[in-house]
Amino acid sequence: MFTLKEGFLEALVRGMKAELLVKEDYIKLRQCDSLVDLKLYLVSRGYHSELHSEIGPISPTRLVELCAKKLVKGFRTINTQASEPLTTLLNYVTHRYMIDNVILIMTGSMRGRSFTELLSKCHPLGMFESMENLLVANDLREIHRLVLIDTPISTYFNDCLKNEKIDETNIEFIRNSVYKAYLEDFVNFCIQLGDECSDLMQLLVFEADRRVINITLSSFGTELTVSDKLKLFPSFGSLNPSGQLAMAQCTNSEEFHNMLEVMAPYGSVLSRFKGAEPRTLDKILDEEEHFLCQSIFLQRSRYAVFMAYINLCEQELRNVMWIAECIAQQQKFRIEECLICADVRLN
Repeated sequence: MFTLKEGFLEALVRGMKAELLVKEDYIKLRQCDSLVDLKLYLVSRGYHSELHSEIGPISPTRLVELCAKKLVKGFRTINTQASEPLTTLLNYVTHRYMIDNVILIMTGSMRGRSFTELLSKCHPLGMFESMENLLVANDLREIHRLVLIDTPISTYFNDCLKNEKIDETNIEFIRNSVYKAYLEDFVNFCIQLGDECSDLMQLLVFEADRRVINITLSSFGTELTVSDKLKLFPSFGSLNPSGQLAMAQCTNSEEFHNMLEVMAPYGSVLSRFKGAEPRTLDKILDEEEHFLCQSIFLQRSRYAVFMAYINLCEQELRNVMWIAECIAQQQKFRIEECLICADVRLN
């Protein structure tokens, strides 16, 4: 049952969500002529403690790195006061960052990047001890033994252990296989909680569907068979099972576009993607997730608000990074291309 203490934390998260940037803020951010202007506006809009002491020129990466501290601080504030089952739910949220960090370091070490450089790019919510051992492991079995064995994400890598060699192709297989196991584990946890996780299930279903779509698109021109793709698709979602099978059978973009026109529930949404660049599809899916997370705060969603808030924070950080990069490269006319915000119209 959703306890009184969890109700207090829900109210706290709703208050934190009210501090996120809104339509009017993004319109003003577009008017900034320099990264210093951008930083000063963000200082006035909730990022004071993270940015006010930063003196002198600032890069887009450094700006977002500092802004991300607000998300980390808020998450840890909630986590330290949480009790079961919310504690476990929040742990599941951090698992995705741990997975991303492991894949990032595996990919970077394969390309000869230094651990210091890679560590600076890791998400702070996904840090754990023994990460540095990723650099000395020669295959996935060693990674599992030296790095993952004592972490909560170790079991997600079990199905990958037979693929000992680590190269560009296997990295993508590992990423998709591990995320499949993670999402299925997360969903099983939510099912145990019953109706109080119904809205949270919507977020996980959406993520499962998005992974199916992205795996399908990235499979064109590869040797992946229908069976291979189905093994990488999560075993749940609104596309499961008939939609997933149809996706797996697509061999080119034209077949994919034709299928989307009749695919529920994404036909009407993704029809905008037909004939567009792949990045456009990413934006469409990000907009749908953003809308879903916003709508969760308009109802009594309980557990879902915690994950929805984190997703909205992550999108805000991506927005700030995009705006900062556009300003730094003197391409402000491109700001709207990748900006995701409810009801934002910058024209």
